[in-house]
Parts: sequence; C-alpha cells; structure tokens
Amino acid sequence: GEGLPSDDPRQTSLHVVSKEAARLTQLVDNMLLLSRLEMPDFALDRRMVNLEAVAEDAILQLSDLAEERGISLNLERAGRLPRIPADQSRLKQVFINLLDNGIKYNRQGGSVTVRLSADEQQVTAHVIDTGEGIPAQDIPFVFDKMYRVERRDRYVEGSGLGLSIARRIVEQHGGTIAVDSQMGR
Repeated sequence: GEGLPSDDPRQTSLHVVSKEAARLTQLVDNMLLLSRLEMPDFALDRRMVNLEAVAEDAILQLSDLAEERGISLNLERAGRLPRIPADQSRLKQVFINLLDNGIKYNRQGGSVTVRLSADEQQVTAHVIDTGEGIPAQDIPFVFDKMYRVERRDRYVEGSGLGLSIARRIVEQHGGTIAVDSQMGR
C-alpha cells in the first residue's frame, strides 16, 4: 500500500522511524514558530486580506487528512465580509491549527465547519466540530503550551502547540480567541 507498513519487518521499522521523524520535525518547527511569534520585534506582514479565501485555502490543505479520517469540512459565510488588514500566511496557520484539532478530536462521519460573519466592529470566525467535547476542567488550559486533552480511547498525535500558536497569532492581530465546549457535543 501507499506508505503503509508491509509484512517485511524492515519496512515496518522504516515506516515507524519515518513517522517519528516527521513528528519530531513538526514539533521543532512549531517550537521555532512559537518562539519567533513571542519575540518583541516580530512583525506581521499586514495587507488587505479576504478571510473567506484564507479559510478556503486552509480547508483545501487539510482535505486529504479529513477524507482519510471520514470527516467533512465545510465553509459557511453569513452575509458580506469586508477585507481585513492581516498577515495572510499567519491567519491561514490559525485556521489550519483549528481545523487540524477539529479533525483529530472528531469521530468517523463527523464534520468541521468554519462559519464567518462580520458586523461594523469585527469579523468573527467560528470553527465548529462534532467531536466529543472538552472536559470542563481542561477548558482553561487548552491554549497553554504543550497542553493536551487526554483521550482514553486512542492516542491523538500532535505537539500540544497548535492552539498556543493560534492564540498568539490572533492576539497579535488585536483579536481574541476562545473555546466553548461541553462533553458529548
């Protein structure tokens, strides 16, 4: 199969080593990105950005992973959205991190929906998933570095840095990020 372990133990070992190397590379990349974002002289590359196009790009980038996990990705827009002054690549990273979480902590046949809306003061993006929810005791910590909600039924890969990175980027844009969840929803 494509990238799947075979009956050959050497191939299986190589597959495990390759996956672990990719995981470690992602961890290092995320740690470097977070440390750059926290530097006092870090500057956003602000331009007038179409938020809907940014969300569409992120959805497209994660469509294979979602399909592999049996998760549908959706984009909804409520009304007209203004262009906003933002760093397009950084905002895309926020959507990727939130969508990635929504996919990983979901269930087969579930969905992740990005819902965009705007009023005179602000543009709002909700990323809504059909996962099992976050225990109340974990909610205050989900944006902390290296914090991961424990899953008893299966291991969920990741560095525990994705939501910290998302929070830092959103705050640098003058925005706020929050989570609302309850178990079973």
